[in-house]
Amino acid sequence: MEDWTNLSLENLCKIRIMVVPVIPTTDQFHQYVSLIRQHSSFRLANLSLTSRQKTQFKHRNIPSDSIQVEYDILTNPRNYQPSDWEMLNPHQKYYGVIGIVDCNQWEGGKAALNEFHNQVPFIHGDYINKICIGFQQDPDKPWINAQSEEFVKISDNNSTENEVYNILLEFVSRCTKSINKKFRLENTQLLTTPHDSFEQIKNNKKLKTGRYIKCKGDYCVLLASPIDALEYYEKALDKSKSVDDYLWIAGAYEGKAVAKLIIFRKELDENEKLYPEQEEELLEYLE
Repeated sequence: MEDWTNLSLENLCKIRIMVVPVIPTTDQFHQYVSLIRQHSSFRLANLSLTSRQKTQFKHRNIPSDSIQVEYDILTNPRNYQPSDWEMLNPHQKYYGVIGIVDCNQWEGGKAALNEFHNQVPFIHGDYINKICIGFQQDPDKPWINAQSEEFVKISDNNSTENEVYNILLEFVSRCTKSINKKFRLENTQLLTTPHDSFEQIKNNKKLKTGRYIKCKGDYCVLLASPIDALEYYEKALDKSKSVDDYLWIAGAYEGKAVAKLIIFRKELDENEKLYPEQEEELLEYLE
């Protein structure tokens, strides 16, 4: 059964990252999770972006715009099944997996990292980033390093929060690069939903193009460029309406509403209030 509990409009603009305990789970797990959840917004200016990423979107403001992140806690990740609707809704995908390791329960990082891979075998996808964060409360405990970029150990001290932020900053940078790669992909993958017939859509160029452009709008929203997203959604609607691709028409309208809400929220933050004409426009898009 699909999980529809995380599908509010607000979550459609957030990059989803899974957080899992690397067994054995300890009482400190939720304490470590709370340290991670403190950091759910990352300014683009602080991310490690390539020159191409910085200039990819015409209307994105690097100094002021931010990437939003949603952390989902899965205590039993082996039971996780990807949604059948991820092609229609890219925001439902996981773009990163973080394993939480209590170093006091392990002799070294390599064994903990192997257990992490065993718990979440699906993380080997091309666009899913992964990292293990080890928390060590006892500084005197012997520890064998993992010798891997996928494992980072943090000592429990006064700088722990800053260390967590810096690790997440780099990890979110990697996630945005993965989404950028998907954004730049040519229209080669057939985008389908559970009710589609492969034979009916494989040769329908307008249908395939409309879906592809709609997903580009979704990636723009995830990458903090709602104005660029609106342009893609408008183009997607033109294509999808011409072939009565109703589900994807609805998806494009949903994405358009999310992009508009992001823009209005930013204007509200900057101006402290909406002007009457802005209120009317907002209501029009939410009808």
